[in-house]
Amino acid sequence: AEYMGGIFHISSMARTKRNSSSAILLQEDLLQQSAYSHSETYRSSILVVIPLFMGYGALFSLQSRVRERFDEDHMSMSKDTFENLFQAAAACLYFGNFCLRLGHNILFAHFSPRWRVFASQCAMLVSITILLVLVSLTKPHTLSPKYLSVIFIAYFFGGISIGSFEANILNVLVPLGPSTKLWAISGMPVGIVSMTVGMYLVLEADHDNLIPVYATVFGLLIFSMIIFRVCIPIPDTTRQSLTIARFVQDLKEWRQWFPAIPFHILAMAFNMFCVACAIPLASYLYTDKDKKKVNMKPFGEIDRDYFMVIFDFCFSFADLLSRKVLYPDSKWPLPKVHPCLFLVFSGSGFALVMSHMSSLAPLGGFLIAFANGALYAQTSFHIDRNIDRVYNLTALSVWLFLGDLGSVIGTLIIKPLTS
Repeated sequence: AEYMGGIFHISSMARTKRNSSSAILLQEDLLQQSAYSHSETYRSSILVVIPLFMGYGALFSLQSRVRERFDEDHMSMSKDTFENLFQAAAACLYFGNFCLRLGHNILFAHFSPRWRVFASQCAMLVSITILLVLVSLTKPHTLSPKYLSVIFIAYFFGGISIGSFEANILNVLVPLGPSTKLWAISGMPVGIVSMTVGMYLVLEADHDNLIPVYATVFGLLIFSMIIFRVCIPIPDTTRQSLTIARFVQDLKEWRQWFPAIPFHILAMAFNMFCVACAIPLASYLYTDKDKKKVNMKPFGEIDRDYFMVIFDFCFSFADLLSRKVLYPDSKWPLPKVHPCLFLVFSGSGFALVMSHMSSLAPLGGFLIAFANGALYAQTSFHIDRNIDRVYNLTALSVWLFLGDLGSVIGTLIIKPLTS
């Protein structure tokens, strides 16, 4: 069957391991989705994505300021123990993200992908609400360490949100065509840079006042849920992996979809290793012992926050740029290249970040992020074009899950690298 002008090609509806009723369900899905012509681009999809990634950016970029809320001078544990516990709490962001890359097919087994997106937004709301209440009721160096459990919960809910959101938002936008999806994936770096760069401008006036940051994210998350419900016309009857049995069946039939993505997984895993290392390494390697200044040879010293603004801007700009120019359906697409070729960008960028030359570190971040955006854009389009629609959500989930193995390894070795 051919769907939407040949963009999605169903190679063999009657599979040996699928019964006839499953094939009928698939045909019904395609007929219903075909009513949504991708000739119209829903640019509002970017407004669904930006707030959630603002929340993600707030979670990982404000960790040090959240830690400052705790009273480290009057506690029953040593400072080293407290530091290790706080790092474990913050790591729940990445742990939850990693688990839900595939786990959303189990945790939200009876939800359609559309409602899984809503569930992801609600999880981020819970995370941001906890932190908003925390910073509203406390001042720096006043919070008892017994409230560390709250940090575990907040960051874990944030991880659940981002881990479930990506695969499902990519899946539900398929019927609206690649142009709509391009706008959506462009919102990911925009959301992060608005936090990693924009928050420094907000906190410049009042270093300790985190309320405006979390309150803004909270309000925009509510707004994004309304936009997704009202402005994005996605059919509610999408039947992608709605049960655990269906998900397991897709995994058993891995020969039907996995051979199309092994190189994309390999490239993504290495690149995510570099991404996970880049920003923490830039923060640690190029600061003096007081962690206030960065020596930008030969230009002299600049404030640490300004250095991170420069680094984060280069990182996010490159990510956005590569998504725009390397997404095959964009206005000015560059030629499609083999995913492993982008490892040259990732490897070169990682070497520059590790070079101890602070003036070259932003260029290193640029190269890593350019590879990240390019791989994300081309792989998501590749899965839509070359893998049967019935396996789309499972293929996206496995690609993101195995790709994130690289970020898990990168997170674990940051401390040895910095030492």
